[in-house]
Amino acid sequence: MTATAAKRRGGIALCLLAFALFSGLGVWQVERLAWKRDLIARVDARTLADPVDLASA
Repeated sequence: MTATAAKRRGGIALCLLAFALFSGLGVWQVERLAWKRDLIARVDARTLADPVDLASA
């Protein structure tokens, strides 16, 4: 294997590793967005809910 071929393989391996890493981070961000929207919806529902009488709680 020549030095040029070794560099090319190393570059391809690095690109594939970066692609896998950034794809994983993208999926994580989409899942985090869904979690955050659900959290905000639950907080909004509690904020807008009718007050609860403390004596009956």
